Amino acid sequence: MTTATDTPARHAAVRKVRLRGERSPLASVALHLTLIVASVIAVFPVLWVLLTSLKPAKYATTTDFFRETTLVNYTNLIRDTEFLNWFANSVIISALSTVIGVFVAATTGYAVSRFRFPGKRGLMWTLLITQMFPVAVLIVPIYNIMSTLGLLNQPTGLVITYLTISVPFCAWMMKG
Repeated sequence: MTTATDTPARHAAVRKVRLRGERSPLASVALHLTLIVASVIAVFPVLWVLLTSLKPAKYATTTDFFRETTLVNYTNLIRDTEFLNWFANSVIISALSTVIGVFVAATTGYAVSRFRFPGKRGLMWTLLITQMFPVAVLIVPIYNIMSTLGLLNQPTGLVITYLTISVPFCAWMMKG
């Protein structure tokens, strides 16, 4: 009597099947190189301006960044101008616009998505249609309205202008 033993068949090299969304190593390297190049292109101008600001005026057009590094330009900016006042105004106006805009857009988006009320459809159409106007088209009408209301050169006028432009879009996005 003989016993036959089965020897496992040698498996040919099995090629790994990539799942959806998986990249090949070559594609991953290409993606990372592309992202690195894009990052360098995006960061380079900011770095150039920063390094140029640390040079005296006589070396501003040269590419030698480390010949004479000084903070005199920043000292002059703070001492000879109203930069801190301008910066504070910018922070206040942007903070007010953000807080008021988020509050109005969030409450509008919540109400429109959760409740049925008369005029809901009209409100949604209004939000959608106001997004179709480019900001450049709105400059003259907004200027005329702010002039009539006496809000030119006033922080309140600037906040209202920013809210006019941003709230319809934000409310539409909050609606989901």
